[in-house]
Amino acid sequence: MPFVKVVFTAMFLLTDCGMSHARMPASHERMCVLFYNAENLFDTADNPLTDDDSFTPQSPRRWTPVRYRNKLRNLSRVIVAADTRRAPAIVGLCEVENDSVLYDLTHRSPLRALGYNYVVTSSPDPRGINTALLYRPGYFRLLEHEAIEVDLSGTDRPATRHILHATGLGPTLDTIDIYVCHWPSRLGGVARSEKRRKAAAEAVMNSVRRVIAARRKPLVIIMGDLNEGPDDPAVKETLEAFPPDKAPLLPDSALAALMYGVGEGTYRHDGEWETFDQFIVSVPFLRNDSPLRLDSVAVCRFGFLLEEDSKYGGVRPMRTYNGYHYMNGFSDHLPVALWLRW
Repeated sequence: MPFVKVVFTAMFLLTDCGMSHARMPASHERMCVLFYNAENLFDTADNPLTDDDSFTPQSPRRWTPVRYRNKLRNLSRVIVAADTRRAPAIVGLCEVENDSVLYDLTHRSPLRALGYNYVVTSSPDPRGINTALLYRPGYFRLLEHEAIEVDLSGTDRPATRHILHATGLGPTLDTIDIYVCHWPSRLGGVARSEKRRKAAAEAVMNSVRRVIAARRKPLVIIMGDLNEGPDDPAVKETLEAFPPDKAPLLPDSALAALMYGVGEGTYRHDGEWETFDQFIVSVPFLRNDSPLRLDSVAVCRFGFLLEEDSKYGGVRPMRTYNGYHYMNGFSDHLPVALWLRW
């Protein structure tokens, strides 16, 4: 399948330890890492153990096999469009229902020619949605993976999505640890729900600390819909993720939140853009002497993903449904991408 030729309308070139991207040493190889909230990638079968009733053929949304296949094709289009030179090497996804939809996406959609493998969690989330990782074995050789449970005891919510932690060898044969997250939403208000997101951040950080202690030059990528901006408490305080321009002053064990000042946002609520979809990386990715280093990061603001916002003006992400009205869209979030160079 030919790649869809799309140009990012919002590209942020990161400053690497005081050296601009344009002055970085030349390299022959680059790969794309993508994260996308797929928004309700459900199959059409009713799972009696989860609240997926609104995504069946008999529901008011009439989630039929045809609409499901359209969703798979639309997601494939987004993934392929992320990099016009070659398809993303690694794709983090959230709001996917199960192994079945991942199999269909990688084997029964236009992605089938690209040879993606995948891993997916099986979370206690009441709606039955999960986090997943697609990867091309030529760029990421999976060694192991685990699902990290988020302890929400003491909060008003019983369960949430597991965090997917995958460890593998990258193209330089260095070990990369990847975390795919979908932190608890802001349902009930920002202040009331903050404790839940801090619990998710603590679960990530506990694992990251173990990784950092075990690696000489830890290469950690945290990606996901965090329901927090780069400057919000669970990111800034619990993860202790700094703006990337602080990297020259930070040790290799520190984390940098890459989405500071990148694009207008990834999610629009009541006419306001928020950057909930994020990449957070360990500092070695920002050093010129790293075998695998950050090249650039962007919000994928493709025109075909957007529609006019008739209520608030401007544009917003085009969803699969507007309420119960079928739009044949994509997601209520925009994807984010980063490029690694070696």
